[in-house]
Amino acid sequence: MTLTAPPARPSAARPTPAARTATAARPHRVRRVAAALGAAVLLAASGCAAGASADAGPTTVAPHPGAEVTFGTPHEYADGLVVEVTAPARFTPTARAEWDRSVQGLPVRVRVTITNGTGADFRPNTLSAVGVSAGQDALAIVDPGSQIEETGPDSPVAAGESVAFSLAFLVQDPADVGLTVEPALGGYGPLVLTVG
Repeated sequence: MTLTAPPARPSAARPTPAARTATAARPHRVRRVAAALGAAVLLAASGCAAGASADAGPTTVAPHPGAEVTFGTPHEYADGLVVEVTAPARFTPTARAEWDRSVQGLPVRVRVTITNGTGADFRPNTLSAVGVSAGQDALAIVDPGSQIEETGPDSPVAAGESVAFSLAFLVQDPADVGLTVEPALGGYGPLVLTVG
């Protein structure tokens, strides 16, 4: 029996210690390059976003400052919008009125008058109002029978025109009522109304 040597494989040179160090360092170098590329992409993206928002104008509108006034005192915002709210007065809701009847309290209503002194239409249905009475949140009352909704009418008020509407709340003490009104979803600071 004759033994023969297996066929020779192509010689794979064993890496030298210097080559092994270079190969071992390669993943670290790849990670550093990837991190640098990622940072460059983020920087470029933020630069593009900043350029886009600068070209598009401000993304947030600084609100016209509100104020704290007593009921019955009109407040004029910097753009000419005037809001006046009468003092809360007791009223009797109709049978169609809606509120959480398990909550005890006394129903009151206020009359809101908005005069549009701005140069554009104003939508009173963007107004929001939140009440507090005797340290407790006042509960909004919707009463279609008395034409009382949670906000103003859903029709624009032209520049120079006025609109008046009622809002109602269930309160703990009609003599101790505070109301915070914001005329729109943005652009106007809160108008805080207190009993004088």
